[in-house]
Amino acid sequence: MAVGILNGSMKRMRIEELEQILKSEGFCEDSYSLSGGNHNERYEIDQSNGVWIVYYSERGLKSGKIEFSSESEACTYLLEILRKDKLL
Repeated sequence: MAVGILNGSMKRMRIEELEQILKSEGFCEDSYSLSGGNHNERYEIDQSNGVWIVYYSERGLKSGKIEFSSESEACTYLLEILRKDKLL
Protein backbone atom coordinates (compact mmCIF):
# COMPACT_ATOMS: atom_id res chain seq x y z
CA MET A 1 0.00 0.00 0.00
CA ALA A 2 1.59 3.27 -1.04
CA VAL A 3 0.73 6.84 -0.26
CA GLY A 4 0.62 9.10 -3.26
CA ILE A 5 -1.48 11.11 -5.61
CA LEU A 6 -5.08 10.02 -6.03
CA ASN A 7 -7.32 11.75 -8.53
CA GLY A 8 -4.91 14.67 -8.84
CA SER A 9 -4.61 15.40 -5.12
CA MET A 10 -2.30 14.13 -2.44
CA LYS A 11 -3.84 11.49 -0.19
CA ARG A 12 -4.00 12.59 3.46
CA MET A 13 -2.53 9.97 5.77
CA ARG A 14 -3.63 9.53 9.36
CA ILE A 15 -1.99 7.60 12.21
CA GLU A 16 -4.41 4.70 11.74
CA GLU A 17 -3.47 4.36 8.07
CA LEU A 18 0.24 4.62 8.86
CA GLU A 19 -0.14 1.82 11.40
CA GLN A 20 -1.79 -0.42 8.79
CA ILE A 21 0.96 0.31 6.25
CA LEU A 22 3.73 -0.42 8.74
CA LYS A 23 2.13 -3.73 9.73
CA SER A 24 1.52 -4.75 6.12
CA GLU A 25 5.15 -3.97 5.20
CA GLY A 26 6.43 -6.05 8.11
CA PHE A 27 8.00 -3.36 10.29
CA CYS A 28 8.88 -4.54 13.79
CA GLU A 29 6.59 -2.81 16.28
CA ASP A 30 9.61 -2.22 18.53
CA SER A 31 11.17 0.07 15.91
CA TYR A 32 8.53 2.81 16.17
CA SER A 33 5.90 4.38 18.40
CA LEU A 34 2.83 6.13 17.04
CA SER A 35 1.92 7.67 20.39
CA GLY A 36 5.16 9.29 21.56
CA GLY A 37 6.36 8.43 25.04
CA ASN A 38 10.16 8.46 24.84
CA HIS A 39 10.66 4.74 24.31
CA ASN A 40 14.22 3.57 23.90
CA GLU A 41 15.77 3.24 20.44
CA ARG A 42 12.82 3.81 18.16
CA TYR A 43 11.31 6.39 15.85
CA GLU A 44 8.37 8.21 17.34
CA ILE A 45 5.55 10.48 16.26
CA ASP A 46 3.80 12.69 18.78
CA GLN A 47 1.51 15.71 18.92
CA SER A 48 1.82 18.67 21.25
CA ASN A 49 -0.13 21.93 21.12
CA GLY A 50 -1.32 21.30 17.56
CA VAL A 51 2.19 20.52 16.27
CA TRP A 52 3.16 17.06 15.05
CA ILE A 53 6.68 15.94 15.93
CA VAL A 54 8.78 13.10 14.51
CA TYR A 55 12.04 12.12 16.20
CA TYR A 56 14.31 9.25 17.17
CA SER A 57 14.18 8.42 20.87
CA GLU A 58 17.25 7.00 22.55
CA ARG A 59 17.99 6.97 26.28
CA GLY A 60 15.33 9.59 26.91
CA LEU A 61 16.72 12.00 24.30
CA LYS A 62 14.82 13.12 21.21
CA SER A 63 17.23 13.42 18.30
CA GLY A 64 16.54 14.53 14.74
CA LYS A 65 13.33 16.21 15.92
CA ILE A 66 11.27 17.71 13.08
CA GLU A 67 7.96 19.54 13.54
CA PHE A 68 5.02 19.46 11.12
CA SER A 69 1.81 21.45 10.94
CA SER A 70 -0.28 18.45 9.92
CA GLU A 71 -0.72 14.82 10.90
CA SER A 72 -0.45 13.79 7.26
CA GLU A 73 2.94 15.45 6.75
CA ALA A 74 4.31 13.87 9.93
CA CYS A 75 2.98 10.41 9.01
CA THR A 76 4.39 10.62 5.49
CA TYR A 77 7.80 11.68 6.82
CA LEU A 78 7.89 8.91 9.44
CA LEU A 79 7.00 6.31 6.81
CA GLU A 80 9.78 7.59 4.55
CA ILE A 81 12.47 7.44 7.24
CA LEU A 82 11.36 4.00 8.42
CA ARG A 83 11.50 2.69 4.86
CA LYS A 84 14.98 4.16 4.35
CA ASP A 85 16.21 2.77 7.68
CA LYS A 86 14.83 -0.67 6.82
CA LEU A 87 17.00 -0.71 3.69
CA LEU A 88 20.23 -0.05 5.62
